[in-house]
Amino acid sequence: MDLIRESSFAQYRRSCLKIPSGLRAAAKAPVGVGQIHPYLQIWANSPASTATLSLALGNLLGILRQLLTRQGIEQGIEQGIEQGLRESILAVLEIRFDLSASHPLAARIAAVDDAQRLKALHRAAVQVSSVKAFVQLLEQEQDGS
Repeated sequence: MDLIRESSFAQYRRSCLKIPSGLRAAAKAPVGVGQIHPYLQIWANSPASTATLSLALGNLLGILRQLLTRQGIEQGIEQGIEQGLRESILAVLEIRFDLSASHPLAARIAAVDDAQRLKALHRAAVQVSSVKAFVQLLEQEQDGS
């Protein structure tokens, strides 16, 4: 009895996989770059598949939009943190050593784009004894990176 079921199932499967006679010739033709395979062409032209494809593309675009938005927000937050750290470093150096915003050191600090490194420089700005010591520390870190 199992043999009969398997045989019936196999026949059913084969009947589902039968290629319509009009497609046999088209299926044998090679598909080049920029061409759509004949099976996909027939599927794409059916109303049900067009709706399904449209829904799938809409869902995919929605997911992509969410991912890009999330990535943009995270990148904006990170850039804001880095900018705040740069401003804090310059404020500490201005208060402690009367460093002007036009000092060449400000441009070097602005070039640092790693939040962890900026945090370390902020701690150093609070602790160093002179601007010269801070510059030496900055150069050491640049050589080490």
